Amino acid sequence: MIKFYKTPIGQKTISNMPLIMNESMEVGREWGQNLAKKLIDKINEQKGYQSPPPPKSK
Repeated sequence: MIKFYKTPIGQKTISNMPLIMNESMEVGREWGQNLAKKLIDKINEQKGYQSPPPPKSK
């Protein structure tokens, strides 16, 4: 590994790693948010919940 990181491609990898990590984290965050929304919608649909909730009957 040390030999690799001393090569030109290894140095380029080191310099690009922060950008790759940031892009990966952003994609993962968006994916997670979309998945969470789908799961919440599915649970609410199965339980009969709605947003906003219906008015309470007196």
